[in-house]
This record gives sequence, structure tokens and C-alpha cells, in this order.
Amino acid sequence: MKEKLDRLFNLLAKLLALYQGILELGKKKREILTAGGKPQELEMITKQEEVLILQIGKMEKMRETVVQEITTANNAGGKQLTLSQIRQLASVDASGRFEQVTENLKTVVNEIASLNEINTRLLQQAMNFINFNINMLAQHAADPTYAPQGQENKPAQARTFFDQKV
Repeated sequence: MKEKLDRLFNLLAKLLALYQGILELGKKKREILTAGGKPQELEMITKQEEVLILQIGKMEKMRETVVQEITTANNAGGKQLTLSQIRQLASVDASGRFEQVTENLKTVVNEIASLNEINTRLLQQAMNFINFNINMLAQHAADPTYAPQGQENKPAQARTFFDQKV
């Protein structure tokens, strides 16, 4: 049982490190978004995040397997044990370590959630600004709906900031 608990603790510690990596990348994203950085930098960070997310997915599957093994070993009646319940099965020292790593995980995940919310708002503002500028630069006057009787409906002259059509 101690071996399974140690494996679970090690997996949780690795998950914590991966989530901290995602948090750091999110902070870099925020810096780039607020400083008006290059899109290539954002793309690189996003690719790094994807790698970390794939690693987290693998670790989560391994964690679920270990939790299932612990649940089976403790005859939990087919119901998977929670981390709090598993912590109660551990020794006092191991229980303290589990509590510390789970609290750290909660803190990091909450920070990631709030950072993602901020980054989403920053991206939305940047997209709104870009769309506004595109609309201003490519603004066209509306065609008249009606023309005097016997005359053709001529399209209105487009108003643009450029001398040349693109």
C-alpha cells in the first residue's frame, strides 16, 4: 500500500510541476499581450502549452490508474476514493505531504483559471481593435436603393484611406 501511495504522491508532484509550467507560460502570454508582442511569440508559447497539456493528460491517466488500484486494495465497494479519503489511509507524514501537494495544486489551478480569463479578455480586446481598424480602412459607402426614374442605379464611390484598390 505504501508503494501505491508513494507512486500517487510522485504523480501529484509531477502534475504540480506541469501545471506550474503552464502558469508560467500563461504569465508570458499576458506580458506579450500587454506589450503588443509578436504573434509568433504567442504561437510558440501556445505550442509549448500544448506539449504540457499532453503530458498532463498522460499523468492524469496514470493517476487515475493508481487511485483505482488503491480503491481496489481498500475494498471501497466499486466507488473510487477521493484524495481526501486516500490521505486518511496514509501515515501522518505522508498525509501531510498529500495535503501540501493538493493545496498547491488547487492554488496553481485557480491562478491558471484567473490568468486565462485575463488573457482571454486581452485577446478579445486585441481582436476588437483589429476588426475596428480593418472596418475603418475598408469602409465603403452604401449603394443607393432607389434611382430616379429612367436612370440606372450607379454604385456609390467607395470611401477609403488608400488611393489604390486592393
